[in-house]
Amino acid sequence: MDSFFRKCNQTNLPLVTLSSRLSNMFNDVFLQKVQKIQDCFSSTPCNDQMVLESCDRKVPTLAKFKPATLSEVKGIIARSPSKSCLHDNIPTFLLKSCLDELLLMITKIVNLSLSAASVPTSFKRAVVTSIIKKPTLDPDIFANY
Repeated sequence: MDSFFRKCNQTNLPLVTLSSRLSNMFNDVFLQKVQKIQDCFSSTPCNDQMVLESCDRKVPTLAKFKPATLSEVKGIIARSPSKSCLHDNIPTFLLKSCLDELLLMITKIVNLSLSAASVPTSFKRAVVTSIIKKPTLDPDIFANY
């Protein structure tokens, strides 16, 4: 089934016996990276007013949306890469092949999300895959991901 849905499961990972231990190790490394980035920002005193004053033009606000049209949604989907995620109910290449039948429903979902200023929780899931930066790097060093 994976080959039908064009999913590739080949991944270089460190040699760790327990998968929960491996996920915790990756979690620790990436939390440290995020903390370093946050520390860089917190060391520079800045507030929202300073940011607003530094802008030389007025930033528009998104207070009102125009409903998406069928042709706009069709164009966006047609131009999107045919990549898929494990959480996708239908692979992108398959969606594109039956887009005419699903277009009205997808456009309604988009417009309901825009008018409600909300995206359904089920659309906010992601799969994070650790990928080594270069195949020649040591997979046991977490900084190489």
